[in-house]
Amino acid sequence: MAAPHVNHTLVVRARHDEVRRELLRMAEIGVGGYKLIGETPDGLALRKRSIPGWAIALAVLFPIPGILFLLARREDIVTVSLGHVPEGTRVAYAGRASTRLQQALQGMLGQWQIAGAPAPRWAAAAL
Repeated sequence: MAAPHVNHTLVVRARHDEVRRELLRMAEIGVGGYKLIGETPDGLALRKRSIPGWAIALAVLFPIPGILFLLARREDIVTVSLGHVPEGTRVAYAGRASTRLQQALQGMLGQWQIAGAPAPRWAAAAL
């Protein structure tokens, strides 16, 4: 199954370099099979390569000519861009991101408060 197209932007209350460092750490781990293919000071790109299911099925059904079907590849590419904003850092990611990668990005970004969102109850109780 192909990964869904996403285009998501949010602002977190964190410094640009902190967010970039965490994104690079996540990219090095290779969440969901995505690998780092390039980086700039303001973002990075991730890629996941796979063989489509139909190609594997045809290779099994037709062994000799089916080997050619295994040359078919699918690439899912996601770009993540960072920007400085008064409230913190704007993070935008777009491309074909698997559910697992989306969850990892949201989890990583969730360690900082989202700009415009109310403070968590535990933070409000400490004040």
